[in-house]
Amino acid sequence: MADREQSGVARMDAESKGKTVKEELLKLFDNHPNALPESVKEVIRASPAADFMMNGEYRRKADSFPDTKLGDGPVTLLGDAFHPITGQGANMAFEDAAVLGCYLVKHGVGPEALRAYEADRLPRTKAVVAYNEK
Repeated sequence: MADREQSGVARMDAESKGKTVKEELLKLFDNHPNALPESVKEVIRASPAADFMMNGEYRRKADSFPDTKLGDGPVTLLGDAFHPITGQGANMAFEDAAVLGCYLVKHGVGPEALRAYEADRLPRTKAVVAYNEK
């Protein structure tokens, strides 16, 4: 259950990683001014270590977006795949869905609708991402 190197990134198996995450979670709440009720801590202690995981936060820089299109042919990006942004990701995903829907109605299902959607969404997405970088 030790760390192992894989593609230059240290990885831990689920049991070891979960145990560490579970321990850190309990430590955090033991020392927190608004401590969790003991019943919640009991649930955490009773849960298998492999059930705990911690994921990183991933952000895309505004200058990394293409200027004109995201996809090719019948493929595009929307939601968090397009703009993983802390705080505005869900709102932006709803906007993506509404805008994409409008272009699908206007152009039908196909690449024309997807390129129109991308051209519409890229400027706003870049602006929101740039704002979040401040």
